[in-house]
Amino acid sequence: MINIPRTIVLGHSGFKNVYPENTIIAFEKAIKAGADGIEFDVWLTKDGKLVTLHDGKFNMGNKVYYIKELSLNALRKLHPHGKFIPTVDELFERFPNSIFNIDVKDKEAVKPLLKLVEEFDSFDRVIFSSPSPEMLKLIREHSKEAKLGFSIVTETGIAKVALLKRNLNLYSLHVPLDGISYVGFPMFVALLKWARGLGIKVFMWNYEMDELFWLPRLKGLYDGIIADNAVKVLNLLELGVI
Repeated sequence: MINIPRTIVLGHSGFKNVYPENTIIAFEKAIKAGADGIEFDVWLTKDGKLVTLHDGKFNMGNKVYYIKELSLNALRKLHPHGKFIPTVDELFERFPNSIFNIDVKDKEAVKPLLKLVEEFDSFDRVIFSSPSPEMLKLIREHSKEAKLGFSIVTETGIAKVALLKRNLNLYSLHVPLDGISYVGFPMFVALLKWARGLGIKVFMWNYEMDELFWLPRLKGLYDGIIADNAVKVLNLLELGVI
């Protein structure tokens, strides 16, 4: 299913910086805009529910709460966006034809997450991603068919790619546009070509760069975009700019 004959567009945390991240509102807006799927983060609650939150803790009323210490019901009552935080099984039910890039934040979430994906018979449309080689190794130990994505978050991350490809059968590399500011544009282009030459899918994502400026300049060097603004990126794709 992921073999779409064009660049794949996934909503970054749903619809990053426009709607509350990792919420059902953001996910629905991205899918309705025409995105092929969504990217989201996963943690496991105290009562064993897989929820879509970026961080393992949050502040509310001058108090710090940890996701792993709260039940789903308590989380939805206490978190600022609580009532809009879906469980992962709710996403599978609501978006049965969408691609999911799941950033696994919690190692205790690995086994229940893999079980859930198996129950929905959805290994063909899910990428399990992480910036941690140890997390990817753990996922691979429990599943031979999981598609693994390595997220680059440090300058040294690129040095681990070839080894991960060989040892874990890495499916994709998730590269931040921000890398351009660290290594320069020519070297960045060379690294993308090198990764694709290894038979690895390349997905671009963004932290602080202008994705609408840089994506056209990298056209042909990536297989997917984890888009901050799905609407604007899809417009560029329709125009053939990216």
